[in-house]
Formats: sequence, C-alpha cells, structure tokens
Amino acid sequence: MARPNTMPPIPVEIPENELSIVKIGGYKTRKLFLKSSKKKKYLIVYGHHSNIERIYSLAVYLNKYGSVTAVDLPGHAGISMKWQNPNFNNYADYLKKCITGLYQEKDSVNIVTMSYGFIIVTTMLQICPDLQQRISKVISLGSFTSDKQLNFSPLRKNVFRILCWLFSRNTISWLIEKLIIKNNKRLRQIIEFSMRRSPKTKGAGKSEFNKIVDMEMNLWSQSDFKTHYKTTLKMLKFSLPNKKISTSLVNLYSENDQYIVPKKSISAIDTIYQNAVHLPVGLSSHAPSLVASSKEIDDFMPDELIGFL
Repeated sequence: MARPNTMPPIPVEIPENELSIVKIGGYKTRKLFLKSSKKKKYLIVYGHHSNIERIYSLAVYLNKYGSVTAVDLPGHAGISMKWQNPNFNNYADYLKKCITGLYQEKDSVNIVTMSYGFIIVTTMLQICPDLQQRISKVISLGSFTSDKQLNFSPLRKNVFRILCWLFSRNTISWLIEKLIIKNNKRLRQIIEFSMRRSPKTKGAGKSEFNKIVDMEMNLWSQSDFKTHYKTTLKMLKFSLPNKKISTSLVNLYSENDQYIVPKKSISAIDTIYQNAVHLPVGLSSHAPSLVASSKEIDDFMPDELIGFL
C-alpha cells in the first residue's frame, strides 16, 4: 500500500503484503496482519499517541508465537473521528466490532495492549461480558485504572487538564493543524526542539535521534489533533468501575514508570481482574523507545512472560 508523497518519512518500512484496508464500524482503517503456522492469535490494541508503525516491532516480536493483527484506532492514522466523542465507551464499541469482524466466533484471541489501550480493553470487557470467554488473556504494559494512579502532582495534573481542554477546542485545534501539523518543515523544527529536551531521546545518537523525530512526525501528521487532546483529557480525569472481569491478565509494569505509580495501579487492577499476574519489565520509563526493535523488546521482556505467550 503506497504512502502519499505528502507524508513525512518514517523509520519503519512495513511490507505491503502485511497491510490492507478494511471497514470496521463504518470506518475504513488500515489492518496489519502477520500470518503464522502457529495456532495462537494476537490482537494488538495500541496506546495513546501511537499507530501501526509504532507497534510494528512488537508485532514482529509476537509473530514468533502466533499470527498478529492490529488496526488503527479512529482519530489515528488519518481516520477521522471529528463527529463522534472519542470516549472510552466509543473506543470499546469499536474494539468489539474489530473482534467480531476480524475473527470467527470459535477463535480464541489474546489481546496485547498498553496504557490507554488497557483502558479501552477493560471497558470493552466490562460492558460486553460475553466477550470475556472469547478473549484467552490480556497482556498489558503500563496499565492503570484511574487518574489517581498517575504520578502527577495536583498542580501538574490541573495544568495539563487546562492545556488539553484548550487544545481540544475547535478553533485552536484547527489553527494548530493548519499552521503546524500540516507544515512538515515547521512541525519538524518544533519536534526537534522538543525532543532535544525529552527523556525519550536520552542517550540517543544522531541516527536514533533522527529516527525518533521521524516517528514523532508520522504520529502527529497521521492523528487528529483534537482527538489526541480529547483522549488525553479523558485520561486525566477518570476511574474505571470495579466491575469484575474473569479474563486472565498479565500486567507488565516498570518500577521506573514516570507516569504511573505501579503499587497503586497493581492494587486497583486486582479489584477488577479476578486472575491477574504482575511481572516487572526491564524498562527505564513508561514504555520502550519509539523506535525500539523487536530484539530490544525481547531483551526487556521478563523470562516469565514466555510461559504466558
């Protein structure tokens, strides 16, 4: 599937035979599919500020254990969600349609997710308990169930809420998209300035730095700016209900997570998932590098995880 010439470069080239266009819930969306001779099936539900390109190395890693599918979420990768409120329930409904549309009823599916994706998956399983039997297990990284588990001071959280509210307003988001997001040169300048001061590029050489900037360019240019900040605002003020879920969960967490307090999130997750296992990962932050390879993902995954895959 050819990329438009107006799109910025990305550090990940996905073989054309692994990408296709499908229609789910009224949306035309990209589907990534990596086939396998093994019977296990994995569905990747990515987190906030992400797309298929960002999770491609994770898909390659999982492909060692079975077939892997991922679809872009509405509001990401150029799929418009301007007319619909991008809340947890709407994303959960979209995810349900992905599962019922992409898999046969007899299929047992393993969901691999992270951060915001965990909220969507958990919401879906709570409002659609019939799907709990179809999902073999959920494997999640950087999971949380309430904004109270975020590692933010009240002042910082309130400042973020105000900024997200402003950026999600129609006029402001339209202006930013027109003046910055759709101007590749200006967007790159801003991203490079930001990345030089970001922990995402700590210790990165020139080549890796450029790859990270390319990925950020791709993420911002593909996603709907207003949807990005509306979903961020939702994460800054929410609490999932303590409605029980029977599906098994493997919760991967980092002791060095800069966004989430693991002790708080683990305790809260146990009140929802009746069969949860918690495994620490060798990460120095909330998530792996934007351009982590499948080998790097393999390196930080705990040995105990293999038994669950």
